[in-house]
Amino acid sequence: MSIRILSPASLLWIFLFSCSTLPDEKLAHQTPISLSPYVKENVTFTSDNGETTLAGTLTFPDNINRALPAVVLLHGTGCYNRDYVVNQHKYFLVLADFLTRNGIAVLRYDKRGCGESQGDFSQATLNDFASDTTGAVRYLVSRKELSISHIGLIGHSEGGMVAPMAAIDNHDIDFLILLGAPGLSYPENILLSEERMAKIAGYSDDFVKQQRTANEEIFSAVMTINDREHLVKRLTQILYASRNQLYFLAGLEGKEFKERVQFLVGEYSSPLLINDFKGHPPSYFLRKVTCPVLAITGDRDVNVPYPEEIEAIAHALEEANNEDVTIKIFPSLNHMLQRSETGLPEESDDIEETIYPGVLHTIAEWIREKTSAT
Repeated sequence: MSIRILSPASLLWIFLFSCSTLPDEKLAHQTPISLSPYVKENVTFTSDNGETTLAGTLTFPDNINRALPAVVLLHGTGCYNRDYVVNQHKYFLVLADFLTRNGIAVLRYDKRGCGESQGDFSQATLNDFASDTTGAVRYLVSRKELSISHIGLIGHSEGGMVAPMAAIDNHDIDFLILLGAPGLSYPENILLSEERMAKIAGYSDDFVKQQRTANEEIFSAVMTINDREHLVKRLTQILYASRNQLYFLAGLEGKEFKERVQFLVGEYSSPLLINDFKGHPPSYFLRKVTCPVLAITGDRDVNVPYPEEIEAIAHALEEANNEDVTIKIFPSLNHMLQRSETGLPEESDDIEETIYPGVLHTIAEWIREKTSAT
């Protein structure tokens, strides 16, 4: 097995290369504002089972005179359109524009039940998103006139869970790129993430211990209560009782507190999260992935915490005997792969950069290397 890792830290069993420091150039707003020097089509396709129609945008270089590599972009958690707008940043628009300008066809689409896509997002599971992904790949295969040579998936966060699910036994998928993707189970991810955020925000060790206890009580309810009405009631009780023991509730009062509790209850009682809790962890699917993989994370990612999550991904791919894995860890980048001070989610509101340029170049260069694109 050959795993390459570019990192300022060591993951022990992996051969290590050093990662260059981040340059100090002025941050630039990256949303494309000029006319695109490539073809842009609004398209529709169906999920793998043919039951849901998805709407998206396909971009590809003009004046095609060679076979093209192509990628499908997979969003993180939440109801997002094809541009994947997070804190006013059009994450997928920036990524698609950069890759297309570098000779790579890109399909990005509205999540089911979001934007112009059909379906019920509130009832969607990871299996549904994997079915949508398979449908997107099948659509690219059908575009014979583009002479697509290789097809890959680029998944951010939750999309990095969906990508391995869709890639298993699908011979049309040639490579995976995982951005800020999890390797641990959902409960483990939440425990680590909220612990890390509380510590960075200055909360005490006692607070962190109490938070873990409260979260474990929440997880127990999600895992054992099957009646949704009963689950909603129990979750509400736990959150009210734990209002001073959870990072996301501490200090909130009145309407703000009630709205945050309502949001958290809705999240924890959603079919998607319940399936995540009760289903296989990401490592289960990663152990079955044998195509080339590029995994990128930032060492200030506290949503999908570094280094535990990327270590889990690396170990799972090692167990898969995957012979072509590259892991790149960028210093100072947060979960959205922006340069940050602390990595806390609220910091993203004030960051002008959408995606660190080094990440964009790494993705494009790796794709060219794996697909022999020129």
